[in-house]
Amino acid sequence: MAQKIVFLDAGHGGTDPGAVDGKQNDPIYSREATYNLDLVAKTKAALERCGVKVIASRLTDATLSLQKRAELANKSGAGIFVSWHCNGGPDGATSRGIEVFNYYKSVNGAKLANAIYGRLDDVSPWSDRGVKEAGFYVLKYTKMPAALIEAGFINNTQEEAALASPT
Repeated sequence: MAQKIVFLDAGHGGTDPGAVDGKQNDPIYSREATYNLDLVAKTKAALERCGVKVIASRLTDATLSLQKRAELANKSGAGIFVSWHCNGGPDGATSRGIEVFNYYKSVNGAKLANAIYGRLDDVSPWSDRGVKEAGFYVLKYTKMPAALIEAGFINNTQEEAALASPT
């Protein structure tokens, strides 16, 4: 039996911080790219403990174009693509929750997104935002089933603290 391969993408990075908590004097000052990288590292370690081979778009704070991320995934031999992100909004926003996206009308992408969301919903204390369709570049241009996770709101004080926690 061939080893399963998963491609993990840590969204943003390098010169693109993604969502940023708007005030540097907050108890926690956050850049989305940092949390995305941490989430990929933790997911990678967990999958590898289960015998899954993982290829990551980046394991350092590097700048990668969306096109490069899709190209790397398509050349990797991976059976699925998962991109980690965090939502953003005004500092101290009350918006909260996780959501998982798949490309419009992608049957296999929807199956993947629903499976991921179901597991995240089991372990997340935050309100549900569900599975949604979107035309994000990395969902559109990857050749395998693909999902993009928004793992909470970086500008929601409670979710930001949870994302910043090592656990």
